[in-house]
Amino acid sequence: MSSTPQKKARILIVEDEAVVAEDLEMTITNIGYEVVGRAGSAKDAVKKTLELKPDLVLMDIILSGRGNGIDASYEIKERTDIPIIFLTAYSDVEQIDRAKTTEPYAYLVKPFQERQLLASIEMALYKSRTEKELIDSEERLRLVAENMPVMLAAFDDKGNIIVWNSECEEVTGFKSTELIGNPEAAKLLYPDEYHKDYIASMLKKHGSDFRNMEWDITCKDGSVKTILWSNISKKYPIPGWYSWEIGIDITDRKRAEEKLKRLTISLQEHVEKLEESKKQIGKAYSLREHFLKETSHRIVTPVSIIGGYTDLLIESADFDDDQKDYIRIIRERNEEIEKLVRDALAGKYLEEEY
Repeated sequence: MSSTPQKKARILIVEDEAVVAEDLEMTITNIGYEVVGRAGSAKDAVKKTLELKPDLVLMDIILSGRGNGIDASYEIKERTDIPIIFLTAYSDVEQIDRAKTTEPYAYLVKPFQERQLLASIEMALYKSRTEKELIDSEERLRLVAENMPVMLAAFDDKGNIIVWNSECEEVTGFKSTELIGNPEAAKLLYPDEYHKDYIASMLKKHGSDFRNMEWDITCKDGSVKTILWSNISKKYPIPGWYSWEIGIDITDRKRAEEKLKRLTISLQEHVEKLEESKKQIGKAYSLREHFLKETSHRIVTPVSIIGGYTDLLIESADFDDDQKDYIRIIRERNEEIEKLVRDALAGKYLEEEY
């Protein structure tokens, strides 16, 4: 006898022959499963599947009454994700081909051995569990993709958009319902043919393996935003997505960079003007130094000589009081001129002005 499964699965038997159904229930119980019920017709099979919610249905293809196991399987599949294993005592090719359209998990041709039944049930349950986990995983991925705070777009093998998350909607104003599956989506997002050709050439060059590639996107209101895109779907493929990429709206950053660039250019221009002013000021200082040197030579020296001769004149000549007063006035005025010139040469009046 085969080993007992670790988890006891609940199984519904759909078989219109009572003796066969009884024997099948005993076999299922012996290999460690639980039989939750039996059904003998297609209608009853659907009803009990919906009521009992078994983990698996063993479905005989040929049933009494209206409909058969294939008809029942169609309805069960439309309303649940419960796996079905078909049982048949016939090798009718037409019936088998029709049964394939319901995508059953296995076929068992009667009579079958216990180990065949066990293997089929275990494989069906494992496949069903794996598919449910995959569906759950895809749903979690969808929720993450939908709500992540970056733009995420995915495409099929024809370039049509199949995912356009909420951040894409927020940035562009286009709803996912407007773009997903829309063959005209590219014209909406990239109405400028030259820019669209540029993007196409970059995608042709890099395919699904690029990072931090900038291009402009036209929003629904007509505004243009710059998006930084990265596509790593070649390295991290996702089932059902031929290609996918994430994007970040860098419009504000680009505007700030442009503003900073303009300010930098303006500052550079001011620096150049300042340097030119310094050169001009340096010429002015040279002229000032030359002027001071010439002034010292042509004014200060003669004034000093006049003062010296005035002193000699007072000492050597016999003048009356009026004449001495005149000479003294000349001497005082000469000293005033000499002081004025020396103060000017020392920059006194420039300092007082500033």
